[in-house]
Amino acid sequence: MRTVWDFHGGIHPEENKQQSTQFPIVDAPLPKKVILPLQQHIGAPAEPVVLIGEKVRTGQLIAKADGFISANIHATISGTVVAIEDHAIPHASGMTDECIIIESDGQDEWIDLHPVKDWENADVETLLNKIAEAGIVGMGGAGFPTAVKARTRERHDIDTLVINAAECEPYITSDDMAMRTYPEQVIEGAKILCQLVNPSSCLIGIEDNKPEAIAALEAAAKGTHIEVVVVPTKYPSGGEKQLIRILTGREVPSGGLPADIGVVCQNVGTTIAIYKAIAKGEPLISRITTLTGSAFTRLQNFEVRLGTPINELLELGGFKNSLASRLIMGGPMMGFSLQGDELPVVKTTNCLLAPTHQEFPDPEMENPCIRCGMCEQACPAELLPQQLHWFSKAQEFEKAQLFNLFDCIECGACAFVCPSHIPLVQYYRYAKSEIRREDEEAKKAERAKIRFEQRQARLERQEAEAAARRKARMSASAKPAAKPAAKANEAATTAVDEAEQKKLKIQRAAAAVSVKKAEKALAEAKENNTDNLTELEQNLKGAQQKLADIDSKLGSAKPAAKPAASASGQVTEEHEKALKQAKIAAAASKAAIKKAEKALATAQEAGDTDEIKAKESDLATAKANAEKAADKLKQLQSTPPAAPQTNAAASEEHEKALKQAKIAAAASKAAIKKAEKALATAQEAGDADEIKAKEETLTIAKANAEKAADKLKQLQAAPASAVQPTSDSAQQAYETAKAEHEKSLKQAKIAAAASKAAIKKAEKALTAAQEAGDADEIKAKEDILNTAQSKAEAAAKKLEELKNNPPAAPAPQTAANAQTPEGSQAASSTEDDVAAREKALKQAKIAAAASKAAVKKAEKALQAAQDSGDAATISECEQTLSQAQTKAQTAADKLEAVKASQAVEA
Repeated sequence: MRTVWDFHGGIHPEENKQQSTQFPIVDAPLPKKVILPLQQHIGAPAEPVVLIGEKVRTGQLIAKADGFISANIHATISGTVVAIEDHAIPHASGMTDECIIIESDGQDEWIDLHPVKDWENADVETLLNKIAEAGIVGMGGAGFPTAVKARTRERHDIDTLVINAAECEPYITSDDMAMRTYPEQVIEGAKILCQLVNPSSCLIGIEDNKPEAIAALEAAAKGTHIEVVVVPTKYPSGGEKQLIRILTGREVPSGGLPADIGVVCQNVGTTIAIYKAIAKGEPLISRITTLTGSAFTRLQNFEVRLGTPINELLELGGFKNSLASRLIMGGPMMGFSLQGDELPVVKTTNCLLAPTHQEFPDPEMENPCIRCGMCEQACPAELLPQQLHWFSKAQEFEKAQLFNLFDCIECGACAFVCPSHIPLVQYYRYAKSEIRREDEEAKKAERAKIRFEQRQARLERQEAEAAARRKARMSASAKPAAKPAAKANEAATTAVDEAEQKKLKIQRAAAAVSVKKAEKALAEAKENNTDNLTELEQNLKGAQQKLADIDSKLGSAKPAAKPAASASGQVTEEHEKALKQAKIAAAASKAAIKKAEKALATAQEAGDTDEIKAKESDLATAKANAEKAADKLKQLQSTPPAAPQTNAAASEEHEKALKQAKIAAAASKAAIKKAEKALATAQEAGDADEIKAKEETLTIAKANAEKAADKLKQLQAAPASAVQPTSDSAQQAYETAKAEHEKSLKQAKIAAAASKAAIKKAEKALTAAQEAGDADEIKAKEDILNTAQSKAEAAAKKLEELKNNPPAAPAPQTAANAQTPEGSQAASSTEDDVAAREKALKQAKIAAAASKAAVKKAEKALQAAQDSGDAATISECEQTLSQAQTKAQTAADKLEAVKASQAVEA
């Protein structure tokens, strides 16, 4: 006697199976038409291969699998294709999808069938191809393509094949009656699967409430290596992970697959379909479906052609609409109510349940959760249903994923035992669908980003070309006629060299976009396992080579010296630039106002007082900024560019410094106002820790404002003539280096942000692959995630280097030390060192204060969790507190080190 184990949780609902087992399985009449959705399986929908008006025969391929995870669709009757259009399909949301509609000719004329002769000696690839051609998917409800699942031994060592014959759901008896009627086909199908998977043992797990099926299977399996294992009746023992636990004692890891622990699991209906495909050559065109519930007068199992409209089955079962409380596809635990009777039977339709109001009364009103813990005790996946419910209801989907939302098998055991009548499974389905929708939107955003980058590259190229032409014209018109021909030729060459260099930069930007596009196309092809990988790899190499060639040309090209523009031209150009920036700032401030107004309206709808107050503050700030931007724009529009003065470079540098000082002073005042508002909000809330943190923030803001005001006064008191610019060559070199550094820093920030987004995208894709259960897809997604993480580390490192190594500014010469550059440089260096030390000390103080506040906040959260008595929340809060304390200690050590270092230097 084989040892069996038990699994956590589970329930014992009333079985109600005897009603539909009183009569044998019979063939349902041929339908007048069939509606065949192109997606009756997990993965990509099939692609139609027939046209409207085309004649088809039973078993003919009408839609071909599109991608690695997909399945073929075959005509289930002979007749004419009358439409390929969207039609309502069986789904909890009542959604529509593309379907092929065939009208019957009443002949049921089949195609020629081609079974695999001597399949016991056939090679594995032949059998797998035949199963894929037949369009077989998991018949137990998941609908995963069987041929893909059978290939798991290519990446995993499989020692156990499990045939799931438990059929634990109440009312459903399709598998039970199939095992009674076709036990030999079940065993032969299991043998074929053994040949594909090559396990050391094959176990058929069946509940002890099916004695007739047990006897039939044991008789058919006699003399084979296949073992029929009888397990206790408990719902949901038919769940894949639960049945594996019962039969082998092994636990499938969270987010993992049965193949990870050496097990492959298939349904009884799937094994029969495999036998028909291999031994008879029949594609999957029908399935056994249970008609049950007291609103039927004929409770029985029928062999139904796929695509049969449900209303024809209801008529066959003597359905009485006046008695039915609802119409359910599937069982009472995991099924869903149908929106109408024009929906088709699909590959995963194992039952149509029509209960009366006495059997299934209307749902009771949902009440608040009382934290009884019964749902956790009943959960067979050992989750925390109440936590998942709160996260799903609050739309905190990331937290729901952290609590293993996708490990939920939606068995309904938690809702069954809930005394508050909360429809927990519906909340989980909603959360899963929203997470999948967000993933799809992220993919669309990524595609839009590529299109945007290509457009930006095109616009930059056009703008640079126009600028080059404009500069060439200005350079030609600015040359006096009296200049020698040699100087004219030199200037023309300079303009040409500059235009050529810009042209190379534009080409490089376009080449970089091409490389990104080729990398993305290759990654997507690897994900989908397409046939054009070699071509895409060659495209990527070509794009990379082109980029390298352009980089080589740019490296060898010497930047041409800029032609000296007249003082008046330079002033005009600076004025136009400032005017353009002011217009952009004004437009941006208006957009900020609209955004703030929208956020305020959202907060007012939500009714959150604190949020409303914060959004009102944001709106006021946005309006103030808009007013300043409008005033500045008016001033620039009304004031013409000033005439050039003597010592123009010095004046320009002084004006620039003065402008920056004014901006810093205004920003510091705004920071004080913001800090004062935050402090007032904290004082109203009465949170002592928050008040203290906001007071520290206000103190720091006031100190910064005082420094900014002193610097502004100093610059306003010093005339522009007191400062002389550095030499033209030094200044030009600094400006070039500064521009290059800012460009590199911007690119590094974009690369770092993009790499983080790529990591999130890869993690979500890996989660989806793990949920789908495809080992190959999981492996591919893991590789993509590792690559993304490596790129993110490199991008972060580069960004940190750029931040820590800005270009050194040339030291300005004052009137006093114009003749002693060494002294000027030393003084400037000393001032820079002092400023750097002050900045480091300030940052260390802020980090220390913030970390202390985080510790207090974590302690408060832990106290609240301990008061609630929720063990999971307490554990999470303890981890958060530990991390906050570690960060606080690190920040305090760093502050002490900075203070000590500055004391030594002083």
